[in-house]
Amino acid sequence: MKKIFLLLSLTLVAMPQLKAQDNVAEIAHAFIKALKSNNIKLIENRFIDINAAYAILPKESAGLNARDKNNKYLKPIHQKFKTDFDKIQQEIKDKEINIRRIDLRSYKLENRKSGDPIKPLGMSLFINYNNKEQLIPVSVVEIDERWYVIEILNTTDLFK
Repeated sequence: MKKIFLLLSLTLVAMPQLKAQDNVAEIAHAFIKALKSNNIKLIENRFIDINAAYAILPKESAGLNARDKNNKYLKPIHQKFKTDFDKIQQEIKDKEINIRRIDLRSYKLENRKSGDPIKPLGMSLFINYNNKEQLIPVSVVEIDERWYVIEILNTTDLFK
């Protein structure tokens, strides 16, 4: 009976963390799928929305309504992501990258110190292209056990 209780307890404790890990893996896979198909809509559902963004908005946003917060803070973040995504797509076109040879190998999150306030973390997307490992760095944030993509941290010379 004790073993069953211990096993059940461990399962209940591990479930939210496993769900969060699956969630961040979805970002990695969605980003690569969007990159390969040149379709940013495949990753847009992982953009942070106004309800989740309250946790990371600056103190100066406290007096603004949701629409103003969205216009002042979130739209510029989303637009920069789209611009950076387009830069990567232009590099793919300019260097004649065969998108069928791009595969996600793994991803790695920057270490988070326990007790840290909610803040964006770096996430390295390790891709395989022509049997060479390449790196695409992005930033992500976890809010209420859900991960959101914030920005692409480097957009130049990704395919060497």
